Amino acid sequence: MKHRINCVKCPRCGYVFTPKETDVHSCNLLPSNFKEYLRKALRSIDIHGDGLFSLPDVRRALEPLGLSQETLDAALLKLEKERFLFLKIANDPQGIDRSQAIFVPGRGLLFFLVLPQ
Repeated sequence: MKHRINCVKCPRCGYVFTPKETDVHSCNLLPSNFKEYLRKALRSIDIHGDGLFSLPDVRRALEPLGLSQETLDAALLKLEKERFLFLKIANDPQGIDRSQAIFVPGRGLLFFLVLPQ
């Protein structure tokens, strides 16, 4: 087991990250009402009413926040750990724009977001 030497704990959210992760730690870059903003933005684009969204659609809906893709990806992964949302893999990774997906080793290309009902 590796020790977490030089790790930092965010005073705002409590997330513990390594120095390599500091540039993508999103807590201080997100508005305090980010969850509320995200839920409202997703409701506005949920044309099928199924709560399933592609990440490119999510990124477009959140463009007004001015977040980088790395910051948004880190925020979405953090919210998934909190079970606020779920990120799903693309069943056919050949048919998607890989630059819009989040690659997670052991899981694959995450390309869809689902909000729990």
